[in-house]
Amino acid sequence: MATETTDSMTKVEQALARTDEAAARLRAVATRLVTEHGGTLPQLLAVRLEASTNRTFVGLQAHTEAESRQWAQALGVTLETSDSTPDEHGFYRHFSAEFSVDDVMVRISSAEWFPAARAAEAVSA
Repeated sequence: MATETTDSMTKVEQALARTDEAAARLRAVATRLVTEHGGTLPQLLAVRLEASTNRTFVGLQAHTEAESRQWAQALGVTLETSDSTPDEHGFYRHFSAEFSVDDVMVRISSAEWFPAARAAEAVSA
């Protein structure tokens, strides 16, 4: 039993060390992005952070497509566009770019809702 406990405790300690390292990288990247660009670019709607043994992620959510494009341009990435599946109420158009900074995945994003009344107009645009 003592061996199992020791092995489990070693795994926990290793996982915590990896998470601490990921959190430090995450903090450095998030701080750098906002410090370098936050004063000259539109305010963000939300910032999402994730640091675990499997993933380090910074999500920068802008209010609008135009604001997402400003952030993407400042960070030297291309914004992609995709639509959700339309239903009788309308659909979302998503704008996003994903890239890596110092082994941290970064996503710039925003979304626009098109109600059914405007859906045909949006699809043709």
